[in-house]
Amino acid sequence: GQMPQGLRIDVPPTYEVNREHTFDTLSLMQNKKIFANYGISVLEVQPSKLDVTIDQIVERDAKLVLPPDVKNVEATFAPPTVKVRGPLSVLNHAQQAALHDEVGQLFLYAILPDHILHTPGHYDVPEVLASRPPELQDDRVTIESPSKIRASVEVAQTDKKLFKPSLPVTIDMP
Repeated sequence: GQMPQGLRIDVPPTYEVNREHTFDTLSLMQNKKIFANYGISVLEVQPSKLDVTIDQIVERDAKLVLPPDVKNVEATFAPPTVKVRGPLSVLNHAQQAALHDEVGQLFLYAILPDHILHTPGHYDVPEVLASRPPELQDDRVTIESPSKIRASVEVAQTDKKLFKPSLPVTIDMP
């Protein structure tokens, strides 16, 4: 058989957005036409109350940045920001939790091709993908990306030095 799809709950347009509301689930279910059409009387439901938050869907600008694990790389992006769409509470939380240079700024990670990250030089990347940081990993958040994000990338030479504070030296004598 098929999995049940659930029942749709219509929220009256008079309810305020961006706040919590409590619904009486018995009256919600008693008013469903599907039950009346089949002669079903709903007498009891669990839970008796349903607390919901009606969250406004908003669009915000998110700055494109390199992921924190990408080192020795400088990049500029065109466009430098993209639109992110999602619930106001989720986007506000992500802005407050932003651990990047600009506190309060939404950001997305620009994913560069692996092959250029390990070879020093200048690269013009015609198409870059945008990825959501952990704070925006929510199915309700979408990236309203432009058709293409371009990048100008400078990969610096990595200078790896090994420092040993001490080294034992032994003299072998016959």
